[in-house]
Amino acid sequence: MATFTETSIATIGALSVRWPDRETGLLQWTALHDVVDGCRDAVRAAGQEIDAIAADGDLSPAGQARRKLEAVKRILATFLSEIAGAKLTRARNAVEQYVAKLDEQMNVAPPLPSNAVEELRAQEIRSAIRNAGKGRSYNLAKKHSEGRPDVMAAIMAAPAFLSGLTGEEQEALGSEMAQRLYPELVQRRAEVLAALGVAEAAVKAAEGRILGVSGASANEIKEMRKAA
Repeated sequence: MATFTETSIATIGALSVRWPDRETGLLQWTALHDVVDGCRDAVRAAGQEIDAIAADGDLSPAGQARRKLEAVKRILATFLSEIAGAKLTRARNAVEQYVAKLDEQMNVAPPLPSNAVEELRAQEIRSAIRNAGKGRSYNLAKKHSEGRPDVMAAIMAAPAFLSGLTGEEQEALGSEMAQRLYPELVQRRAEVLAALGVAEAAVKAAEGRILGVSGASANEIKEMRKAA
């Protein structure tokens, strides 16, 4: 029986079946597919080599164990360099650049006060929100900023504490505004970041499977990881 069946190999990065395919020509998705495909290829190659060694009747049990360990060390070194190293780095960079572009498209700030009267009004808005008190300012800001660009501008154009908010609360208001204004872009952002998580998990899963067929002890596996 094969060490790894195609069904078991397909479980590595299984959620990638939901991703846009390579034909889209989008760099981030191509790079992410490269990581998952590379993980599967590495596990497949490790299984095939281990199976060939196990089927070699001319090798003693000790000889088979030695050959398996040598094969896994070689495959692991290549995997960590080419897949966990180069391809995963390329995917991370592509995702980072794509997310930055989305953030730039969503970073259309509400109009800022353009004269003294509007600035005074912005100060009054911030003061009213701040005076609601700790624990209530955020809810008040959230309620009154929906559909009110002047309220959102007043909150976002000044340090968070002037509206009685924490930095995290101010950032959350900005995120909620983006969700209301750009739901499709927000969804794309979430999808590609989730896909990167799948690719990173695939790398860990593949490494574990490759090491798992080595027959090495826990200490030997630790040393292989360090050496690679």
